[in-house]
Amino acid sequence: MSEHTTPDAPLSEGQRVALGLAVMGMLAVGAYGLVISYWTVRELAEKLSMPLPHIFPIGIEGGMIAVLAIDIVLTWIGRPIGWLRQVARALSATAIGINAYAGMEYGPAAVIMHALAPAILIVGVEALRHHLLAVLKAPTEREPIPWGRWLLALPSTIAMRRRMILWQQPKYSEALDTHLDRHEAIAELKRAFGWRWKKHIPAGLAYRLSVGVRLAESTAEVRALLADHYARVDQEHAHTVRLMDAHTPGVHVEEVEAWREPVRVPIGEGVRAVVGGDRVDGYLSPGDRELLPIVCAEYARERARVHAEGAEAIEQLEAWRAREDAARTRTRIHARSAVAAARPARTRPVSARVEQGVRASEGAQKEHTQEEIPGARAKDVDESSRAHTGGAVHAKKRQGAQTRARVREYLETHPGHSAEAIAAHVGVTASTVRRHLSALRTA
Repeated sequence: MSEHTTPDAPLSEGQRVALGLAVMGMLAVGAYGLVISYWTVRELAEKLSMPLPHIFPIGIEGGMIAVLAIDIVLTWIGRPIGWLRQVARALSATAIGINAYAGMEYGPAAVIMHALAPAILIVGVEALRHHLLAVLKAPTEREPIPWGRWLLALPSTIAMRRRMILWQQPKYSEALDTHLDRHEAIAELKRAFGWRWKKHIPAGLAYRLSVGVRLAESTAEVRALLADHYARVDQEHAHTVRLMDAHTPGVHVEEVEAWREPVRVPIGEGVRAVVGGDRVDGYLSPGDRELLPIVCAEYARERARVHAEGAEAIEQLEAWRAREDAARTRTRIHARSAVAAARPARTRPVSARVEQGVRASEGAQKEHTQEEIPGARAKDVDESSRAHTGGAVHAKKRQGAQTRARVREYLETHPGHSAEAIAAHVGVTASTVRRHLSALRTA
């Protein structure tokens, strides 16, 4: 890679003076060379009996100057023609050769003196052409990136070099400015819109920032976009403050019955809370303003209705369970009463100590009796157990007959009622009623 560059810094005062003197000297030497070449070619044309010897030098020198001027102008505007440059060089060599031939009869010194005057003009023209070509080629020659940047920031340097090659950025300083402008714009967009900043800007702008092209236009668009965004945020903040003032009543939360518009309240850097509507985020105090939570009246009434229906259903369920428990309790009481009626009356001891003594004496008496007449004692125990069991069975049957009679009596007056309704009236469980109904149908 060539390292020849064209500096962009303006010329100093001394450089301008030197350049002016060089141009003036070149013009003077060129005029001198043209005059000397004119007289030399004219004399040679007269010796060679050329037609119009006074005009013949003008044709040769004028043609050479015209071709050189066209070549310089085309090179200056960035459209040089290769073959035209070679024609200009051929005409220049011809003019120098004619001047050298005119001095051959006077010796080598005369040849050099005759050829030197037009050669100076040709050298000046070639120097100007070379400078113009260097200026045209300079933008296509890329400046090298310092090795220190390759060592300290390899990934970003590779990306910068890639952009220099892809988007024709030959100068390292311009590529560095592009890199810094791109990262600064992306950082501002991330601060304003978050990590999904590409979703909030035009697609073309996002692409240009991603690849790093047309950064001047892109940064201008980013500044305008951010200015509009921050202006809109300020308006929303002012609107939020007004809503906060309007939504700060002096009453309790439950007394607020009207719908209030939800408000996004900024409570920190990038943190917002929704207050109002159906969202209650507690008590906030941004800007030394105590903001009470606001409840939507419509949703509050709906929640109250649902809670009331749920409470009523729970009460009905608890009442049904209470009736079932009462029916089971009555059944157990009837059964125990029947069993107690069938058992013989027993005197209970007054205290546990007396009862323990009575049990001990009875046990000793039983052992003594069993040793004397074991056969008679066993017979008495068997008869007592049979009498006790038979009494419980008769009591259970009597209770069942009474329950069946009550069920039959209820069915005569209410034939269409269900087993649950009959059980609630009679005081037994629904399964007991179904069992009695099956027995009545069978009978």
